[in-house]
Amino acid sequence: MQTVARRPVQTAAAVLAAGALTLTAAPLATAAPTTNSTATGAAAVAAAVNEATGTGDIVSGTRQADGTVRAETSAEGGNTTVTVPANAAGAIRTATGLESITVGLPGSGRAKGVQTATGTVVYPNAVPHADLAAQVTNTGFRATVTLQDAKAPREYRFPLHLPQGTRPVLQNDGSVSFINENGETQGGIKAPWAKDANGAGVATKFRLDGSTLVQSIDVNLNTAFPVVADPSGWWGWLKCSGAIGLFITSNMFVASKVAKAGGVAKVIVRLKAAENAADRYKALMWFFGDVTGAGTVISSCQ
Repeated sequence: MQTVARRPVQTAAAVLAAGALTLTAAPLATAAPTTNSTATGAAAVAAAVNEATGTGDIVSGTRQADGTVRAETSAEGGNTTVTVPANAAGAIRTATGLESITVGLPGSGRAKGVQTATGTVVYPNAVPHADLAAQVTNTGFRATVTLQDAKAPREYRFPLHLPQGTRPVLQNDGSVSFINENGETQGGIKAPWAKDANGAGVATKFRLDGSTLVQSIDVNLNTAFPVVADPSGWWGWLKCSGAIGLFITSNMFVASKVAKAGGVAKVIVRLKAAENAADRYKALMWFFGDVTGAGTVISSCQ
């Protein structure tokens, strides 16, 4: 048996929100009192996760009264909010305008989240022989799994809750795209990667079981534990459609314009048809440029 310094296996249902978000060194994010041993263990897991992922893209979040951690950003236009759950049986929720994506974690409700100094939220022993962790980032978030040793499960299940009419589709490159009822890509999750404690690559892949994203990690006798796997996602046009939907609820003039164009979906189609960024900007200005407060929509859809 090979013994190596501890490192996380990041598994991930990293659904991305477009915007800069993360967790900070706020108080420990636990619903119950946190013991010194729990905090120390969480810090060790976070250190391994941070070594694998880096910390430069982590954004500060705030612990809420219910134990969740929430971060909000307008980095790429529009307000995007990521909420990290209080325990490992909860779900990470990313919301922009009227659109949201929720990714369930595969752990136990007994594993409470501990927010560490770098902003990484750790769920110690969320699964037998494995820890979970979550990071809000400037492009969305990462959900990670730390395989402590060879006894850890090889598969982790992340239930996906997508906007109505949107479904996950596994692509040939191993990524997962979110496709709407018109066959258009609205966002997705990039193909996962994994490293062992020595930095060597470990085979990992996604599969879909209905609306549940399943990540498998293929360790072997040469694998140095722990292992780290990290997928990352992106919002694509979901952010734009969400911003438009939210804006028209409070502006009848714009709502009328959008309705005449055939609805939000048709507006998105017209924006996608633009040959370049300049043409897209012109289309956005035609729809929203003369309306006070439309800057969020314009920046979300550029």
